[in-house]
Amino acid sequence: MKSEYLKWVHIHILEEEAHRVKAELSVDKDFPAFRGHFPKNPVLPAVSIIDLSLILIERLEEKHSFSDFKLEKTRFKSMILPEQKVQVEVESLSPHNWSVVWRRTPQFEECVTLKVCF
Repeated sequence: MKSEYLKWVHIHILEEEAHRVKAELSVDKDFPAFRGHFPKNPVLPAVSIIDLSLILIERLEEKHSFSDFKLEKTRFKSMILPEQKVQVEVESLSPHNWSVVWRRTPQFEECVTLKVCF
C-alpha cells in the first residue's frame, strides 16, 4: 500500500515526537483515483485519506499490522482537491488508539477527523 501512494503523494514531516507526527502533504493531480472520483471535479477519496492516515501512524507504530483496524468518530467536513496542501496531525491517545486531523492550508480549517483503533 505505502509504495503505491508515495508515487503521487508529497509528504513533508513538520514535527515528530514519540507519540505524535505533524506533516504537510499534497496529492499529485495525476493520482489514478482522481480519474474516477470524480472525472470533472476530482476529490481525494475517503479510502485514500484513511490509507494515508495509516501510513503516518505507521511512522510511530512500526510493529503493528494495519490489516485489522476500526474507525470511530469519523468526520469528512470538506473535500481535498488535487495538489491542495493539507496539514495532517496524528497523535496517540492511548496504546493502539490514534487521533488523526486533516486541515486544509493556509486557513488550517479542519476538513477530516478520524479516530483509528487497532
